[in-house]
Amino acid sequence: MGLIGVTIVYGNNFVEFTFHDAKRVVEVLERNVPVFKGAASRRNLGTVNEAVKFIIEASREYGKIQILATGPLTNIAKATLVDGELVDRVERIVIMGGVFHSHDVIEAVYLLRNDLYSAKKLK
Repeated sequence: MGLIGVTIVYGNNFVEFTFHDAKRVVEVLERNVPVFKGAASRRNLGTVNEAVKFIIEASREYGKIQILATGPLTNIAKATLVDGELVDRVERIVIMGGVFHSHDVIEAVYLLRNDLYSAKKLK
C-alpha cells in the first residue's frame, strides 16, 4: 500500500492555506490521492472533521494503516476518541517530533508542544 490520503491540521499557517498548499503539492507530484481538512486548532478536538472521518474510514477499508504525522496530532487523537477500535487498525504512527535538552532546559518540538493533550492521548 502506498500513500492513500493526506490530512491537514493547523500548524505553521491557517488550515485553509495549508489545505490548498497540500492540494497543489499532490497535483504537482501527479499523485491521485485525496486531501482532507482537519482541525484548525487544538480546541477543535471535539470536532469530527473530514480528516478524522478519512482516518477512520481508511483504517476500516485497508485494515492496518500507517500514519506519518508532520503536524500536531489533533486529528489522530480525535479519530481514536470517535472510534475506540481505531488503535487496533493502526500498525504504526511515525511522528516528526520529539524532545531535546538545551542548556538544562527540556524543550518539546512544535508538533508535540502545540497539542500536548493529543500527544499524551496517543502515547
